[in-house]
Amino acid sequence: MFAVGGIASNAYFGYSCDNGQTWTAISNTIGQSLYSAAFDADTNLLYLVGDTGEAWVYDGSVLSEITSNVNAGSVDLLTVAASGGHVIIGAANGKTYENFTADDLASGYTAYTLSSN
Repeated sequence: MFAVGGIASNAYFGYSCDNGQTWTAISNTIGQSLYSAAFDADTNLLYLVGDTGEAWVYDGSVLSEITSNVNAGSVDLLTVAASGGHVIIGAANGKTYENFTADDLASGYTAYTLSSN
């Protein structure tokens, strides 16, 4: 179980192995507000998104920035979903950023504009 949230350098993310009885904080070097997280059980990667286009992935020991891979600019990334190596990030600019090979952390994301149809 993971928890994420908070503002700028006070943003927190951590995990619990006992259904929330105790929590272990993961060292946060992001320095931006965190809005959402998603764990992909198929790849064992935790994706985090937040302020000004910041995106990160945690593999259980290393926190890696993937902001340039997502390439959303300075727009806030509001939500993330991940499953089977497929990651979808929703942004405040009405776009989604998707990657079907997200377990390859060097791969880029494709931007799609949401329609109202």
